[in-house]
Amino acid sequence: MATTKMRTVEQTVAYFKENDPQTAVNPTMLRSLLKQGKIKFVKIGAKYLINVDWFEEWLKNPVMEENIADKNQYGKLRKI
Repeated sequence: MATTKMRTVEQTVAYFKENDPQTAVNPTMLRSLLKQGKIKFVKIGAKYLINVDWFEEWLKNPVMEENIADKNQYGKLRKI
């Protein structure tokens, strides 16, 4: 059975820097993605834990969600 690699934001950045010193992954980017709900995480207290393997797969093929609400509102009058 394979173990899950759960890391904090700083540990995740260190993991990627170790494998690729020129990586653009940084703590600010990770926190932004976490707060936007674009990547999966587990929050324990004030810490976010990220599954490193899942995040690496997400980086290879990020899911880009379109803002459907904006498309549906185009051309409609809004209440004032």
